Amino acid sequence: MKTTLKLVAVVVAAFGLSHAAQASQIFYCLNIDANGPGTWTLSAWTDAPAGLASYVVNLTGVASGKSSQPKGLDVEGEFGTGFTLGGLALASPNWQAFGGQNTTDAASVVYGVGNQVLGPDAFGGSISSRDQNNVKLTEISVPALLYWGTYDPSGASPGFNPYNAGTGAVFNSTDGIQASVPDEIHFGCLPEPASLLLVGLSIPALAYAIRRRKAA
Repeated sequence: MKTTLKLVAVVVAAFGLSHAAQASQIFYCLNIDANGPGTWTLSAWTDAPAGLASYVVNLTGVASGKSSQPKGLDVEGEFGTGFTLGGLALASPNWQAFGGQNTTDAASVVYGVGNQVLGPDAFGGSISSRDQNNVKLTEISVPALLYWGTYDPSGASPGFNPYNAGTGAVFNSTDGIQASVPDEIHFGCLPEPASLLLVGLSIPALAYAIRRRKAA
């Protein structure tokens, strides 16, 4: 557990993020058997209009995983815009899925991921998932797909680490590239964003939240 906690701190620092909270939320959803038996997907959405800047999610019971976080390609096929940072760390069955946008390069940032449907133009003309450069995407939906992978159906199903589920950050606005940890981060499959708004963003029993508040 100490290793995981240290890695979270390193990743957040590398993405250039602040721990100052803002009045917004991130919702993570782990879908089991979404692509057939023995598969899982991780997606996220946020009520922050400027969208996701980074995420760190600690998972248990996972056998393998690949990043599906959205990025744009430049003319040489390199990581150009969007989520150009990230990977899958530690060893099975305890994994840490993390990724983010490069907040030191304003030209590479794509706003609105996880908050609104985005087309290729938002990524400079082309979208693909980070681990699959040759797979072109027509749009990024809400929630935004971040990771997918497999697990052993004969063992425990994948889940969020109950001791340290993770963290994340959102852009404060589209004016500049300041990002911060939001006021609340929820781990669990939730209704669609529009449905949550209708019920006042109430959280069902399947989800639990990590609440971070500004110091008095």
